[in-house]
Amino acid sequence: MCITGCLSTMDITIGNTKIEIFDESNIEREFKEKFTKILIQLLREEISTKHLKIILIKYEDDDYYSKIYGYIDIDSIEEGEIMGRVSNYTKDTILVINIAYCSSYVRKFGDDSMVKALRYFLAHELIHYIHIDINARVRLFHKGLERLRRMYKRKYSEFERDDSAIRMDSLLRLILLFIDNIVIEGYAMFYEEFVKGHIKFTREFFNSNYGEALKMAELGKRVFKEFMSIKQKKIFMEKIRDIIQREPFVTLDYKIGFHIIYSLIFLTKKDFAKSPNHILHLFLTWYGKEKPKRLLGEYERRILEFGYKPVIGYSNKSILNIKKI
Repeated sequence: MCITGCLSTMDITIGNTKIEIFDESNIEREFKEKFTKILIQLLREEISTKHLKIILIKYEDDDYYSKIYGYIDIDSIEEGEIMGRVSNYTKDTILVINIAYCSSYVRKFGDDSMVKALRYFLAHELIHYIHIDINARVRLFHKGLERLRRMYKRKYSEFERDDSAIRMDSLLRLILLFIDNIVIEGYAMFYEEFVKGHIKFTREFFNSNYGEALKMAELGKRVFKEFMSIKQKKIFMEKIRDIIQREPFVTLDYKIGFHIIYSLIFLTKKDFAKSPNHILHLFLTWYGKEKPKRLLGEYERRILEFGYKPVIGYSNKSILNIKKI
């Protein structure tokens, strides 16, 4: 198999998992060979790899991102961030890695930092890959997200070279795909943070996380209310531009989603969540297959029993009432 436009391919087997790498980049060969060796080693170490029969990986240059988000300036690269995505716009699910970004990352932060960032990137994105594999609704979500981005890129080209493009993408995702995305990103964020060793199942950690989620819920109420108040089509883009330039909502769905998954595990399964293997088991047998509405209903019930007001839910008991969005 060769994805249209690929310059070369590589097939590797890790246990029972087949890895196919398709190269569509023009980055120097020496860096790609070095990067691929690191990638394969990290895939061997990441336990979620064994839960997939096949992983398709594509190397890209900056082209996709520059067209949507504006060209990547090395000065804007942040340590700990690898640029890529899981895409199933075509019939195949593909893990896309912006290898040009990774090359720039190494020049700025060094090899050790890139290896660490790539490890956590794989932990997060492979959860998305598995989610698409086991949940038909998530497959449809990712297809819808890709279509949304392509439609936006064609229709609103004035944002193409603007830093606000990422914020526009986030707003569209937030408004049109919010319910699904808080669960999809929530679990990927939870697993990534668990692998990093950042999660503690304590009342103190719960309270801190709850406080952050409350701020995001209030922000969400404000953004949704303002967006829904736009009635005139001729001023639609002007109003949208105003919202995205002043509201810090880019990570809203990630943070609320993380809070939901963390709360459910803290309140019901914390004694079981002792390792990444245990977390993956919970994902494969429970969270990963559930519909968002059912998970949110369970979250709302559990957190009320714990004596806290739900950050999000389907009733007036919640800060962010989905029925009013």
